[in-house]
Amino acid sequence: MRRYEEAFDALPPGSDSLRAGITASLAGRHEDAVALLRRPSSNPYIERFRLYHVSRSLLGAGRCGEAYDALRNLPYPEGTQREHSDRFHARSRELAASILAECDSLLSVEGIPPDAAKMPAKTRYALGRALLRTGRDSLGAAEIRGACAARWEPEDREILEEALSACEAYYGDMSPADLRDAALGALSAKLSGAARRIVEHLLDRNPRDYETMLIKVRLLEMEEHNRDASALCGRILASGASGAVKKRAHARLPYIEYDLGHRERAADLCREHADRFGDKGLLAFGARIDVSLGRLARAFDAFRELAGAGPAAVDLEHLRAVGALGCVLGRREEAYRRIEDRLSPLVPKGERYEDGGRGASPSMLYWLWRTAPDPAVKERILSALLRSHPDSPYADAARGALDSVFALMRAEPAGDLVVRMAAKERGLVDSLASARGSDCALAGNAAFAACRYFLDCGLPSEAAECAAALGRDRDARQAAAVAVYREARNRGYYRLAMRMIDALPGHDFDAETARRLRHPVAFSGVVASAAYPGIPAELVLAVMREESAFDPSAASRAGAIGLMQLMPATARWIARERGWRDEHCGELRDPACNVAMGSRYLSYLLDRFDGSIVAALAAYNGGEGRMSRWRKQFDPAGDPMAAMELIGPRETRGYVAKVLDSLWFYRTSAGEGEAGER
Repeated sequence: MRRYEEAFDALPPGSDSLRAGITASLAGRHEDAVALLRRPSSNPYIERFRLYHVSRSLLGAGRCGEAYDALRNLPYPEGTQREHSDRFHARSRELAASILAECDSLLSVEGIPPDAAKMPAKTRYALGRALLRTGRDSLGAAEIRGACAARWEPEDREILEEALSACEAYYGDMSPADLRDAALGALSAKLSGAARRIVEHLLDRNPRDYETMLIKVRLLEMEEHNRDASALCGRILASGASGAVKKRAHARLPYIEYDLGHRERAADLCREHADRFGDKGLLAFGARIDVSLGRLARAFDAFRELAGAGPAAVDLEHLRAVGALGCVLGRREEAYRRIEDRLSPLVPKGERYEDGGRGASPSMLYWLWRTAPDPAVKERILSALLRSHPDSPYADAARGALDSVFALMRAEPAGDLVVRMAAKERGLVDSLASARGSDCALAGNAAFAACRYFLDCGLPSEAAECAAALGRDRDARQAAAVAVYREARNRGYYRLAMRMIDALPGHDFDAETARRLRHPVAFSGVVASAAYPGIPAELVLAVMREESAFDPSAASRAGAIGLMQLMPATARWIARERGWRDEHCGELRDPACNVAMGSRYLSYLLDRFDGSIVAALAAYNGGEGRMSRWRKQFDPAGDPMAAMELIGPRETRGYVAKVLDSLWFYRTSAGEGEAGER
């Protein structure tokens, strides 16, 4: 809300009244919003948002009857895409229910909305309280019970705590299943006291309620009573609980033991779980623990067993680990046979994966090449990799040039390069729009006009909802994908621009063009002027893309902020190192400040790890200290691709691979069409 308050206060005199009114509504300036939103719009998509915010503001001002009347007049544009209208009208129905919850007389006339059970939990709770106020105790209690058993949003934690407290009076009327759902909701919101009261009530009802005992295990884990949690799992396993419950109890034990610092025991329990219950779901966790413990042969055997046991993406991850461990252990031939056996069905009949057939990924060609025992086969695979994916990091790694190529990138001044990249990208987008006749095809299209209007107003969420309606119009669909992309990109809404490529079905971009559009050259002026010397523009772009999708206001639950997702503590360290005042740390949502600090931190990591891009990226995402054991064990400077596949945390492992892929894509884009460049 603070962001909208600042935006409202910054509006110049004479600003568009609709824009000002919606901004005031979002900022909680209800009386201002009502006054500014008086004038209707002839565009039905804009009008529905106007009336929605009129209603929202009237409710905030305590004028419930008028708020409800405004909602009754919401237009339903002809031909609106089903999912678009469902999303908007679900929000409108929620607002209507909130109005009823605040106005007892209206609730008495209108009654409970027929779809109340589908509404957000906090809305159901508000309705329940209103029903109790008006003397309809049984209906009110039912809504409160239903709300407590429903899924709550993280930002509604305080309301959930109040609801759970109110719900205690109705425990006796709730089924065990609903009470367990309420306990799980309390756990997810970290309301351990409320969760404990529900668990104790259920176990008083039935001391052999093993499902509730499993919830108590999670409660004990959250309270860091891991020894008690382990003991309770043991009691469940020794009890008369069903096989399914015992399986779930046993599945918690490896995580509990790991948190207790018993890593060997945790890995052994993962294997025991597979043998006892026929479930291999924990084997990968155990194998990653074995890697961290140096039990590489055991991990290699587990990954060989896992290959083919899961979804395709996970299966390929296991195969890459087989390849990396096969190279580290000198068991290349075993690794090659397993990888080849699993990959053969993935290419069309009559083709060979190792020849770079359709569907052959650069990562798997690389590991086939690394592990192939026959020199002739090895040469053929390398040729296929270099031919099919010449500009991938895997091709440069196969040449033994991953870090040396990156060193060349560091030597290129970022400023001129990124400006040229941005100019080429704008040319591509303009040519696509011209080829599809976007301006003509969308002339008079109300949804597109509304989308563009909301982008101009700085309201990307509203713009996205209007853009979603374009997908139903067959005549406009082809033009819409590139037109919305261009409009969003030119106004700095890169996350929305990238999302539109996948959100609007039916675009006819080839794979290469779609990939280019998913890799915009964002904030080129900022990167050119603020990036730290020696940090390639391509690296800054790749990190921003994976960290925040180019959203300057992005904030993670862990507290990372801005384009390059910097933690405030890291920013303070950089500020002190550069001699900046501490006030700089409060500007992390400012793109220039964030890029300056983020690129300086990358420079520090690269210098610390002898220019190893894999080591630097792993530390940037996973933490410098947390990744120290991995660095000592696998030497990312010596064998970067094997080290990358043997990173422990899955998030960090995937992050490094994605940033490398984006980095090399930007590198290729930067060099295209420039004589002598790269």
